[in-house]
Amino acid sequence: MEARTGLQVSVLNDGFSAALGEWWKGAGQGYRNLLVIVLGSAMGGGLILDGKLFQGERDNAAMVFGMQSTFGDGKYKLSGVSTTFMLMLYQLSAVKQIPIQEMTGHRFFDFVAQGDPSAVGMLDAYCESIAGIIYNSALLLDLDCTVVTGGLSEQPVLMETIRRKLQEIPAQMLQGPVLGFLDMIILDEKDFNVNIKQGSLALDANVYGALYYMLNRE
Repeated sequence: MEARTGLQVSVLNDGFSAALGEWWKGAGQGYRNLLVIVLGSAMGGGLILDGKLFQGERDNAAMVFGMQSTFGDGKYKLSGVSTTFMLMLYQLSAVKQIPIQEMTGHRFFDFVAQGDPSAVGMLDAYCESIAGIIYNSALLLDLDCTVVTGGLSEQPVLMETIRRKLQEIPAQMLQGPVLGFLDMIILDEKDFNVNIKQGSLALDANVYGALYYMLNRE
C-alpha cells in the first residue's frame, strides 16, 4: 500500500485501535490501566497497561472472543459464540418467523423494549457472558476502568444489563461461609468492585485510535 500510494501505512487490530481511541479522546482518558470491550456484530477488545497499548508477544493480547464464557452444565463455552450479536439476530428471526434481512439491531432492541421474553432472555445471556469477561479481567489486572464501546454500547438497556450482571457476580459468590473466609484472609469486598464506563466514541473509537497509532508510530 505504501508503494502504491506513496503514503505511510500502519496495520493495527481494530480492537487495539478502539482501545487507543477511547483512552486518547474518549471515556478512558486519564486511566493508565484500561480494558476496552468493543461490541458490534461480534466482540473485540484492547488493553492499555501502564499508559501504553499492550499487544502481546504475538500481537494477540485481549483476545476476548476466544476466552471461556459462562458455563454451568460441565461444558465450556467460547465467548466468541455467546457474544456474537449477529447470532442473536438469526435466533430471534427464527423464533419470530421474521426474514433475517428484516431483523436489524434496532428491531431486536424494540422487542427488548416491549418485554418480549425471547429477546430479553437472549440479551440477558449475552450480557452475562460479557460481564464475566470484564469481571475476571478487572480482577486479574487490577484495572482502573473498563470501557464498553462500539455501536451496541449506545443502547442504554445493554449497558444497564451489563452493570447489573457485574453486580450479581460478587453478590452471588460472597455469601454464607465465603464471607467468613474472606475475613480470615483480610480481603475487602470493595476489591471485587469493577469500574465500568460507557464509551464516548462508539463507532468512531477505532478511527481515533488508528490516527493516534499513526501519529505516534516509531
